[in-house]
Formats: sequence, C-alpha cells, structure tokens
Amino acid sequence: MTAVDIGAKTPAGAQRKADAVKLALETQLAELELLLGSLPELETTAKDNLVAAINEIKQLLATHLADLASQEVGKGADLIGLPDPNNIFTSTNVGGAMQELFTNVSDGKQTVGTAITDVDPNVLVPTEPTFNDLAIAIGQISTGVLDGLIAGESGSIYIDNTLSNTEKRYMTKVKEVVMNVGGSVRVSVSFRNLNANYSARAQLYINDLAVGEIYSRLGGSELTFTNDVTFTAGDKIQVYALTVDGNGSAHVTKLSVNIDMSSIAEKNSIP
Repeated sequence: MTAVDIGAKTPAGAQRKADAVKLALETQLAELELLLGSLPELETTAKDNLVAAINEIKQLLATHLADLASQEVGKGADLIGLPDPNNIFTSTNVGGAMQELFTNVSDGKQTVGTAITDVDPNVLVPTEPTFNDLAIAIGQISTGVLDGLIAGESGSIYIDNTLSNTEKRYMTKVKEVVMNVGGSVRVSVSFRNLNANYSARAQLYINDLAVGEIYSRLGGSELTFTNDVTFTAGDKIQVYALTVDGNGSAHVTKLSVNIDMSSIAEKNSIP
C-alpha cells in the first residue's frame, strides 16, 4: 500500500503546496509594503514600528498646538506667518506685526502729546497717555484767543466793562489782562473822575512799565484813549490811574483789546 492509496500527499506535492503559500504571502507583503511605504524611509525617530511612528507624530502635533496657544516669547503669534503683499510691516509673523502696531500707536500718541504741550505748555499730558487723555488735553488747549473773550464788538478780543477805581494820588494799577499770544493790538481805555470838579489821569502799562502818554480828564465825563502796542505771549496789559491832588475818585470804566487776527504771532513767540 502506497501514500497515494491512503490519500496522503507525496513529499514533492507537499513541497509544491508550501511553495505556493509562501509565494502568496510574499506577494501580499509586497503589496502591503507598496501601500505603506518602506519603514526605514520614515522621517520619524521610530523607523521599525509603524504604531510608534504614528504616536511620535501625534506627540509632535500636540506640542506644536500647545506652542501656538502659548503666550511665551517665540511661541504663539510669533509662530504664525503674516501675508503682507503691500509690505506694510517689517516683521513676517503676526506677533512681530502686533508689536510694530503697538509701537507705532504709542509713538503717535507721544507725538500728539508733544504737539499739544508745544501749543499750550499749561496743558498737562500724562507720560503714557490714552486716547481719552489726549482728547481731554486737546479740549484744554488755549486757542490763542484771550480768556474772557466777549463777542459782539468788531475787532475786540477782550473787553472789561467792570468799574475799577482808585483814590490814590500816585499811579496805581486798576485793570490787567494777561495776553496768551504774541502780536500787535490797539488798546482802548475809558476813564473819568467821579467828581465833576476834579481831574483823573490814566496811562497804559505793559508788565508794570509805562507805555504811551499820560491822559488827563477834568470833570465827570469820560475820556477814551487808545494805544497801539506790540507784545509777547504772557505779557500783562495794564491800566494805571490816579486822582489829581487826591480829590474825588479815578474811575476806569472800560478796557478793550482790539486786534487784527492776521497780526497775531504763534503762541509763545516774539513778534
């Protein structure tokens, strides 16, 4: 009785079957390698285990996402590229561009603050002003028109109609206005002696120094005189008066400053 008689395979037949199975497995492995690629060609640290390589990539991705969410220097917005076709920024990332914007805005506010104090040194601007600080400061700038401006009289930028008087026998200051611009003006003064039988005298002063002539008026009717003067910002225009022999009372009833606005110099400049 032979192996064929009992249905058993011959050694040669078994070998052929084993060879066929091997060839099938090798073919499938080659197809799998073609789909997955060659493990040694992986750019990961792990090159002999696909699962390890995938986990490595996952960890790298998690680290990168954490860096993007970080506020540390060199991370977060510093890692995000900035499309800038018009070359507005020097920086090529979002973090750098944001810093440039902050610097430009800060410098701009400092420039505006300096411009405000250049126009009016009396305005206080904080060292690091906000936009609201600048808006408040701008509203406080003296525009070059005198405080106490009264509208309605042509050419007049300052009018004082209050009654000021003195009974002194020597020149005494009775009215004063501080000019906050430099330029040329025509000053008008009206005065009289309250007692119709006596005289009063008045004269224009600048910074307590007499300018122009002394004007005298006898009786109770008013005399108005004018003086054309040139001055510097911060100068004081003043009226001094006296009563002759100390009789009666010298009343200065009006001081007005009349100006051609084209003659006004810049604030704090010398005309």
